[in-house]
Amino acid sequence: GEIDNKYNTFSIQFTLPVAGNDTYPMQQRAQYGFTIDQAYFQTASGTIDADVQIGGVSVTGLGAMSVSSTEGSATATANQSVSAGDKVTLVTTNNSSANMLSVILYCTRT
Repeated sequence: GEIDNKYNTFSIQFTLPVAGNDTYPMQQRAQYGFTIDQAYFQTASGTIDADVQIGGVSVTGLGAMSVSSTEGSATATANQSVSAGDKVTLVTTNNSSANMLSVILYCTRT
């Protein structure tokens, strides 16, 4: 991700050419604590449901994102704190011919 040291904000960008119904690591092991604030998401074609999780627990507000070829966004409202060592994953379900799934998480270092 890109870090803006002035504000301690950064983004995690994740792209899958062809997404299945699976769990994908977005951040295998967090190097430091941060909060996930917002997500932007889109496919090139098709639809899929996406769920951002920290240590297997859904981030409230990012737990049932319906992703299509129209860019969407969602704001995290709870369960959004990542501790050093935590794993952040993207769980995808209900895939309907989704291609080029792109998810960007906007985060703030704590």
